[in-house]
Amino acid sequence: MITLEEYRNVVKPIRPNIDDSITAGYCGIPGSFGESALVRYFGELQKPIRNYATFSLVCDAVIKEDIGYGILPVENTTTGGIKEVYDLIRQKDLYIIGEVCLPIVHNLIGLPGATPEAVDEIFSHPQGLEQCEIYLSGLKSARLVPMDNTAFGVRHVAEQMNPAFAAIGGERAAKLYGLEILMPSIQNSTLNTTRFVILSKNQEVRADADSTSIVLTTRHTIGALYEILGFFAKERVSLFRIESRPIPDRPWEYFIFLDVEGSIERENVQRALAGVQTQCSYFKFLGSYRKGAFV
Repeated sequence: MITLEEYRNVVKPIRPNIDDSITAGYCGIPGSFGESALVRYFGELQKPIRNYATFSLVCDAVIKEDIGYGILPVENTTTGGIKEVYDLIRQKDLYIIGEVCLPIVHNLIGLPGATPEAVDEIFSHPQGLEQCEIYLSGLKSARLVPMDNTAFGVRHVAEQMNPAFAAIGGERAAKLYGLEILMPSIQNSTLNTTRFVILSKNQEVRADADSTSIVLTTRHTIGALYEILGFFAKERVSLFRIESRPIPDRPWEYFIFLDVEGSIERENVQRALAGVQTQCSYFKFLGSYRKGAFV
């Protein structure tokens, strides 16, 4: 359990400006939304951006210091939390040091001259398919094929050169792999947005940090969760996100992820978290960071 003094000692402010030594990586291949989110957060880096096949490999690369920062998606406005990433953030020895919200515009992408009516197989990440289910329900004869990444699907269509194949992905991927947009903006919601977090091996808190994330499990006593929420109310700390994940091998018990307003450097946030820990059987501080703007 971390004391208030330990909190004060480990938090180190960083420069908000990005320097030339930054190295970062994402999950997927060029043209993926993860790459776009990374560029939106860091800008064009001097050193090459690295890409990895899985979310877990991104985390491992940060831990091994192959890269300084990794970026992973944690939540979408249409489909909700990305469970695997929540689990990785809890399991890995990493901190959230930043956040970026990326508008997600999905397009039906195919070979030049192809038409949506002629498509019989559509490739994309399961999240991409789910975020476009209203449009896809009108293509009853098309088989939906899940891929590890939206850009993987786009590249696969380009490689197969089959006009009956299409992918769901971003405009950047279509241009990169020489394909055309057969139908633009097919996502269920025009406000479809994915929230990405920036992960680091070292804890970093910017001077303008306004959000703090933790994960915990409650004690097995009546009113434990009520008491936890009461500490935030007492210190006038606003709780704006809660997500639960099952605890393996402990049926009907859950890890609870909480996001609250305010930096760990604020004394009322410190007092609230100190109180919370008295009601927890497990507690982990995940980081304080600047909330991503919803565009």
